[in-house]
Amino acid sequence: MIHWISNRHAPQGRGSTRRLAYRLPKGSLFESSAKPSGPTSKGDIQRMSGLENKARWANDSIFKLKQVLFRSCISSLIVCLLVFGSASMARPSSWDPGTVIKKYLRDHYPWAEIEILDISGEVSSPALPEKIHLIQGPLGRALFSLVFKSGEKALIQAHIRALDWVVTSRRPMKKLQPIHKEDVYLALMDVRRMPKDALTRLESAWGKTMTKSLGANMPIVQSHMGDIPLIKKGQRITLVASAPGLKITTPGEARQDGYSGQSLKVINLSSKRDVRGIPLDENHVSVEF
Repeated sequence: MIHWISNRHAPQGRGSTRRLAYRLPKGSLFESSAKPSGPTSKGDIQRMSGLENKARWANDSIFKLKQVLFRSCISSLIVCLLVFGSASMARPSSWDPGTVIKKYLRDHYPWAEIEILDISGEVSSPALPEKIHLIQGPLGRALFSLVFKSGEKALIQAHIRALDWVVTSRRPMKKLQPIHKEDVYLALMDVRRMPKDALTRLESAWGKTMTKSLGANMPIVQSHMGDIPLIKKGQRITLVASAPGLKITTPGEARQDGYSGQSLKVINLSSKRDVRGIPLDENHVSVEF
């Protein structure tokens, strides 16, 4: 171990040295001299103070410069957001080729629903097209030409599928079976698969008679049905002859089926004469004198 020994009685004035000694384990004594650290005069202290002030000023300047740069970046970012944000908002949010084409089809075709399964084409104009021309289609693979106010044109390809309502059998129907409200319902069907004369309104089927058998959940067409006769052939009925202030009734019999609003042949059982009349209801036929 080294033991340091300080000479406390050595002179401490300017230019003097402090005598230091250390002792080795064996007991030998060596001396060493060292100059004192730190400022030793008033000039040194002033110079150090000046350097510290300059360093502090430099740090303050750098901090202020960083603040200015930060504020400038924030301002530039806000300006960019305002400019590009306004440009994006100026473009109609609904400007989508699929939406525009679907609206065109709805305006020109009476289908209940329209589906665009896929669409392709390039459109660079931010404005909505002024005109749309159908080049091919509209069902299946269709081709549209979009014309813009600037004169620009764009070709859009799309696969179009349309659905419409059709009267459908709720349960199996037999030939000559009357159609009641609970026997049918409306269902959406692909337009290209719909029969040509398919019924699209429930009222068109109510009160009719099936002319052929039909399975459940099948579209009903005009040729599948006929009118239900109010009066059946051979049915006993009442013949009614009326005039202002006068009404005569007599028994009769239908020679054929009678439908609402249609003339049928009947026989007057009292006179055994054949006459023609129009059904009033299920039991009465209007005849002339």
